[in-house]
Amino acid sequence: MSDDSLSSPGSIDGKSTLVSRNVTVAGHRTSMRLEPEMWNALYDICRRERVSIHALCTEINERKAPNSSLTAAIRVFLMAYYQAAATEEGHVRANHGAGRPFQGTPFNRGGDDRVTELPRRSRVRSRQLVQHVERLMPPIALD
Repeated sequence: MSDDSLSSPGSIDGKSTLVSRNVTVAGHRTSMRLEPEMWNALYDICRRERVSIHALCTEINERKAPNSSLTAAIRVFLMAYYQAAATEEGHVRANHGAGRPFQGTPFNRGGDDRVTELPRRSRVRSRQLVQHVERLMPPIALD
């Protein structure tokens, strides 16, 4: 098993940082490769929700789009789970909105880590991409 405390995303020395683990999905053992941060988030959700990783992955598998892989569905689930929990107060505590979106993440390089504005043309494409994604994924109801 690999070290789960990697401090930077991506690859090290050209080698993947993906970690393979076995999970039982709907009674069948399957191997999944996820980044250590994704495994940590998945286990955190399992602890918080008091369910096994096997039960959670089975539910995600049953609810995913037919043409989606399980690992892709898990990544989307993780993002949606934490996005649903995000509050304005939490964003303020994390210092979000200060032009430093990488602060407090494994992508933080320290120093002045501000994001440079994209040229106008790229912002239009980004807006179009966001609109396209919003059409594909309806908003999550936060009842």
